[in-house]
Amino acid sequence: MTHERQVTLLRLTLERFKGVERLELDFGGKSGTVYGRNGTGKSSIYDAWAWLMTGKDSGGQTLADVNGCSIKPLDGEGNVLDHAAHTAVTGVLSVDGRELTLRREYYEKWTRKRGQAEESYDGNTTDYFVDGVPVQKKLYDETVAQIAPPEQFRVLSDLYTFASLDDRSRRDVLLQVAGLGDEREIMAADERFAPLLAATETDSLEQYTKKVKSLRKKLNDQRAAIPARLDEVKRSVEELAGLPFDELRQSVTDLEAEEARLNGQLSQTGADRTAALRVQVGELENRRNALELENRQYRQQQETARPDPREKRQELNRLQVSYRYESERYHSAQRDAEKYEARLEQSREDWRTAYRERYPGNAICPTCGQTLPAEKQAEAKAVWQEHHEKKLNDAISEGGRMKTLSARSREQAAEVQSRMVELENRIAQAKDELAALEDAPTGEIADLPGFEGRMGEIMAELNEARQALQSATEDAETATRKLRTQKETVSAELRSLREQLAREDILRRAREREKALQQQTREVSEQIAQTDRTLDLIDQFTRYKTEHVTDSINGCFRLARFRLFQRQVDGGLVDCCDVMCGGVPYKGDLNDGARVCVGLDIIDTLSRHYSLRLPVFVDNAESVNADRMPTLDNQVIRLAVTDTDEKVRLEL
Repeated sequence: MTHERQVTLLRLTLERFKGVERLELDFGGKSGTVYGRNGTGKSSIYDAWAWLMTGKDSGGQTLADVNGCSIKPLDGEGNVLDHAAHTAVTGVLSVDGRELTLRREYYEKWTRKRGQAEESYDGNTTDYFVDGVPVQKKLYDETVAQIAPPEQFRVLSDLYTFASLDDRSRRDVLLQVAGLGDEREIMAADERFAPLLAATETDSLEQYTKKVKSLRKKLNDQRAAIPARLDEVKRSVEELAGLPFDELRQSVTDLEAEEARLNGQLSQTGADRTAALRVQVGELENRRNALELENRQYRQQQETARPDPREKRQELNRLQVSYRYESERYHSAQRDAEKYEARLEQSREDWRTAYRERYPGNAICPTCGQTLPAEKQAEAKAVWQEHHEKKLNDAISEGGRMKTLSARSREQAAEVQSRMVELENRIAQAKDELAALEDAPTGEIADLPGFEGRMGEIMAELNEARQALQSATEDAETATRKLRTQKETVSAELRSLREQLAREDILRRAREREKALQQQTREVSEQIAQTDRTLDLIDQFTRYKTEHVTDSINGCFRLARFRLFQRQVDGGLVDCCDVMCGGVPYKGDLNDGARVCVGLDIIDTLSRHYSLRLPVFVDNAESVNADRMPTLDNQVIRLAVTDTDEKVRLEL
């Protein structure tokens, strides 16, 4: 048997917690009752225990200054009474006989920022202690989780938490408590449900049931639609069965032969009669084109022999452009040379001016008016001489550079001027040659000797051949139109017969469709019967599961009962998880005392399942007599209202 971990509360100390200035309760690990009038802080004891373990109050509400559970000391108007106060809860626990002390402190942070005279509020903070040693929140939470995992703490210590869970969460826990697996494990326990076990490998039974019902509806719709389609097919068969398809096939064969004969005549008509004339016209057109080409070549030869002044005129234009370009370069070089010579003269003048300068020899300090020491005077003269020599050298260097640039510009001007003289001579020569070409006499361009006579003979023969071709073409077109009219008549009749003959294939497909619909009717009916057998098996399993699951789960509790399935109007069952007691729903008319007893019964069973016993607080315990409360192996702390106790009183 699995060992149950026993957790009991030895002492609980509240400091400035929810209006309680200080309260220390020594439980000694025993069950007991805390008495007191309303407002004396009994519920705060339960909140303090929950906050110590989870950071939330007994109702699972997170602590907050706005719209939440406030644990700070407050004044009569709900404002914080003391911003420097530390709210704290200390609990001494016994965990399987080992003593453990937990402490949680909550307080405001106030800091004085640079440049401000007063402190400002920077929010709240929490400190954590394990056995008197300060620890980080993570380590504190891990220590608490080792005692009671967060997901188990509330359901094992609060009477109302399990009943407040949603149906699915409650069902999952109850199935685990009863040792029941999922639906598939229940199916596997009975051979009758082997088909369902195979069908629900990927789907839940609920999803599979929906699929089967959807399939049955679809099959019913298909079966309902088949008779109408079958009647329509039968009418088509009756209409087409009396047509003379053999006679139609023979008529189609005769007309196809006639159509082929007419097509053969059409392909011969016109082509044979006009072919020779077309060849003759083509040959004459080739002779005409050849004579025209020969005449053009003859005239081009005459034009080529004529003198053409255009090339000479283009040459003259190129020479004149080159001359203008060289002229601009010549004047630019001349201007550059003059500019450099002017700057050369300025450099010479700068040298002469600097050469005439003499050291002023000022020996008086401009700041204090006293005579400078000899070494300072020598230093000042040396600086002046260095600067003077630099001015002379700069003038000489600049003058030399300007002289070089001026000479280079003069050389460029002389070279360009030489090319300009050469261009002037070539321009004069080109002008003379152009004038000679323009004054030369020109003769008239003549056609090829005998061109007009030869061309006249060819054109006469070509016109005669074209007229003969046109006449033959018109005769061929008349014959072709007649044959086409005959062919169109035959083709139209042939299309009509083929359309009628094609109905034989429609008749064949209609008969095949009739057989297919009859077969489909049998298959759909069999599939519907199969779905009905499947739905019946699902109903059998649902009834089996209902009884098995309900009996197994309710057998784990002494007082609490659970309604796990609810029958709908259509007779089907849906999953639910309603808490009951004596046939009365927990969320309905069940009184407070019964709810307390049911909650204790649930906690007792869940504690055995999780092998963990935690202290259980029973608020409003006056609603049920102590002798009627279920007995638990847990430490049970009752919180009861009395009219006589002005302060909280603990009775063990």
